[in-house]
Amino acid sequence: MNQAVTAITHSKKPVHKAVTALYLRISLDDDNQDASNSVVNQQDLLSAYVAADPVLSVGDVIVFADDGWSGTNFERPQVKALLDLVRRGAVQNIVVKDLSRWGRNYPEVSEYLDQIFPFLGVRFISVNDQYDSNDHKGQTAPMGVAFSSIVHDIYSKELSVKVKQAHVSKAKKGEYVVGTVPYGFIRPKEKDNRLVIDETAAIVIRRIFDMASEGMQNTKIVATLNAEGIDSPLEHRRRNGRSTLALRPKAGRSFWDGHMIYRILGDERYTGILVYAKTKKVSRSATGGKKREVKLPEAEWIRVPDALPAIISAELFEMVNERRRKNKRGSQSGERNTQPRSPFVGKVVCGHCGQKLSLSQARNPFFRCLSVKRNTGLGCYGGMVRVNDLNEVLLATVKLEAQKALDLMEQRQSQQQAHSPVSVEKDSVSSELKRLTANIALLEQRGMALYEAFAEGKVDRESYVTAKDTNSADLEATQNRIAELSQRLATIEMADTTQPSVVNETALHRILTATEATGEAMSLLDRMIIYDGRRIEVRFVFSNPLATNEKMEGDLDGKQE
Repeated sequence: MNQAVTAITHSKKPVHKAVTALYLRISLDDDNQDASNSVVNQQDLLSAYVAADPVLSVGDVIVFADDGWSGTNFERPQVKALLDLVRRGAVQNIVVKDLSRWGRNYPEVSEYLDQIFPFLGVRFISVNDQYDSNDHKGQTAPMGVAFSSIVHDIYSKELSVKVKQAHVSKAKKGEYVVGTVPYGFIRPKEKDNRLVIDETAAIVIRRIFDMASEGMQNTKIVATLNAEGIDSPLEHRRRNGRSTLALRPKAGRSFWDGHMIYRILGDERYTGILVYAKTKKVSRSATGGKKREVKLPEAEWIRVPDALPAIISAELFEMVNERRRKNKRGSQSGERNTQPRSPFVGKVVCGHCGQKLSLSQARNPFFRCLSVKRNTGLGCYGGMVRVNDLNEVLLATVKLEAQKALDLMEQRQSQQQAHSPVSVEKDSVSSELKRLTANIALLEQRGMALYEAFAEGKVDRESYVTAKDTNSADLEATQNRIAELSQRLATIEMADTTQPSVVNETALHRILTATEATGEAMSLLDRMIIYDGRRIEVRFVFSNPLATNEKMEGDLDGKQE
């Protein structure tokens, strides 16, 4: 099941009409519930409701559907997209099948109905609850609606507990009920919870354990697999049509790395033991408003022996992991590096494979691309990029940007002192926008008055149609002018904004006099891309960064490992 259905737009009327959003939702827990809750049936119901409404039917309709998302919170992709349009004034009406489709958390649902939507001027309709916010202006939601929302909240919490209990029960029976099938296994059928061995991947897994049992280090295992062109787990899934484009690596192909080897060597499932419930979600109150997954102690994990077909023996797994534990204890008992963490960590990437460079804390610390050792064949730079050299490049580049920013500030200050025509134009455009916005309300009121006069028989049909067409033309012309002026105002404001606004003038002067890359300089840095010993690309967090900074030839050359 797709996690979210992309918004579908179908327009039957001119774009200036009021926009109605149909919001549909079904969670994974609803799969075995009433078929009337399906996304298709929800859309059919709401489309029929809109078509029968004389006000909603004359506007545009947008459909948003969260398929497979829980209603206990609003961290849903399509509801976020809808609310973004609401905040920008692009949606005037929202229609749902019932309140549980909008959300099952009563306090949050109530806040939208009683405060947010009324403030934004959005009409909210829940068809099955017979709730229309236009009938309750200035009032809170009626008791029946509030009670219904509370019931949905309680039901959701009870359903969540029951689903978790069912998953635990299935896991204890040896069924695989978590999402992604681990590397080395496949599902024989789409809806079968039993896994079978993927023999192609199993051969690689057995070889990895054999190499580790012989004392080969992870980096050597990685280099061997990549040199022989053996598909990584992600590449294997993609080759067999069991992966998604979202997982496609930047380099176009996924290579083996140390983390993959580490995870495989520590995965008990390869011995036939099904491991489940290793993490749990912490409540909102404990994490400041957002749920977060935390790892449970191993004693609380659910282990089901012989639930999976074994790829390796338990004895081989224990021997390899005992060796790993000894190596870990040995490294921890050694002398710890007391050097502070470099601020460049995470911001230095390879221009060939796209991976972050690894820092070596030597007497003179340096970064290097580990893909060189992995034998990826992507042409990654094999030399050492010293932290001192990165400091020098960053400082020179950020000073140049700081000087450009100061020059721009001085120009703008001179313009303001001379009563810049930009400021005058901005005021003129803003005044006209206010006047036209007020005219929109008058034209809409005139349209309603014409309709009421026609409905009451005060004007004949021909006069009504003529007056309506004239009013609609005026309304469209006014809205088009508002759109034109809004775009002009945005252009003026963009030109009126100093580009590097993340720092003030005093900070820019400090950067110009700095002798090393300080925290202020680092805060402006997005990333540094290493291509070879002479070319380093610097990208800043603001737009229009300096494209590249080429160091003097030899600064980084000749320092191969």
